[in-house]
Amino acid sequence: MSKNSKAVKKIVLSEVATDDLLDDRVGVSTVKGNSMSTEKHDYEQRFAEGMAEVFVRQKLSRPDIPKLNPKEIRSALGISQQEFSERFGIPLATLRNWEQGRTEPDAPTALLLYLINKFPKEVAAEVAKLRGK
Repeated sequence: MSKNSKAVKKIVLSEVATDDLLDDRVGVSTVKGNSMSTEKHDYEQRFAEGMAEVFVRQKLSRPDIPKLNPKEIRSALGISQQEFSERFGIPLATLRNWEQGRTEPDAPTALLLYLINKFPKEVAAEVAKLRGK
């Protein structure tokens, strides 16, 4: 585990373990001076550790994909909407909606646009292979 993920886990552990609302959310009751208090603490610690692990794994497994403007990518390539659509397998109506700001690409499509921006020839070649051209 990296130093960053350990630091994030420590922050999450401290926030979750000190959360006074935890009792209400999980239905745990405590009685001072008996084993219920110890059980609650153990439960909170295990719960906090589990939540921290989930948070760290999610954070580390998702790449930060920059939001790119499809129109700028297409303009930089010097091609029409029709040609961009055909070359990269994106429906023309979808491309127009993005360029006119009516909709935005979802995360997988944002990754595709990022790859098109970085490697336009390679992506076009792969799309052509998929189409059997």
